Amino acid sequence: MITLPNLVQDFNIRHLTSSVLVGTMKFTLDQFDAFFTAQNPEPTRLAAQLVEFRAGYDRLNAAYALTRESLLTGNISDLDKEGDSLYQAYKDTSEAAQRMTFLPARKDAADRMSLVIKKYKINTKENMVSEWSKMQQLCEEVNGSSQLTADLATLGLTEVMTRLTAIADQLRDLLTQRANELPSHKAMQQAREAIYLEYRALIDLLNAHALVDENVNRYGTLIQTLNRNIEYVRIHAMTGGGATGGSDEEGGQNGGQQSGDNGQQTNDNGQQSGGGSNNGGQQDGGTTPDPGTGGGGETPVNPDPGTGGGGGGADPNDPNNSED
Repeated sequence: MITLPNLVQDFNIRHLTSSVLVGTMKFTLDQFDAFFTAQNPEPTRLAAQLVEFRAGYDRLNAAYALTRESLLTGNISDLDKEGDSLYQAYKDTSEAAQRMTFLPARKDAADRMSLVIKKYKINTKENMVSEWSKMQQLCEEVNGSSQLTADLATLGLTEVMTRLTAIADQLRDLLTQRANELPSHKAMQQAREAIYLEYRALIDLLNAHALVDENVNRYGTLIQTLNRNIEYVRIHAMTGGGATGGSDEEGGQNGGQQSGDNGQQTNDNGQQSGGGSNNGGQQDGGTTPDPGTGGGGETPVNPDPGTGGGGGGADPNDPNNSED
């Protein structure tokens, strides 16, 4: 009776978020490197295909780094939350002072401030670019008027307006900078598409070698380790937020993910590098349980680079997970 060797499972990596994809491809590359280090001579065709896969991974990792390097999403989210709170305090204080008829100076100051608030009709739940464009105009009008500046002092809101103005200026710059980074998302989309093809070619060739090699055990440990990591990603990453309804960029922006991003996702986080380690089954953030399949393979690592925690929540800087 002929016993067929185990093969690498079919696994559609297109549905992984970018962070989990980068980590999973890094883990795959590490396992092949460990395999070739132990093999002499190397299987020539497989080694040549690995060169292509490594180049694809390098492009993917570089494109991913460009989408994450500035922590924009996290900074924007933090400033937006702080600014919204300050604006609400500014608005509430003005409205409360309007009811203080027994303090005419405060009431008059509040009445004038209320006219400015009503003029711009700022809604902190609206599109961030629109909100902060109007907020900046409000700050400029208040700060540019000697009467309104005096009213701020009367109402005890001078420091609130100073900080609100600074946040409005920072967010204007950060939102512009983030908009200018859109080409990096296009590069990520192209790198993802290329790695899909290179991964498939590498795994198909590995399975072909395993089927025809006279030494049925030559590829056993490598295949087992890759399969265990595939199972890990399926169970932990894809059920824990590491999968999209399609590839990140192909799916377009679906909004509303954890902001750093992140996120950040974003989310993102946010500065993550690399992916798993293959040092004797160790990883940056914990190991997966050994499913007990035997064969001495290394324990798969958490495929989410940098976080080490459960295969990835939404990525704050992932193009699939935009803040606004």
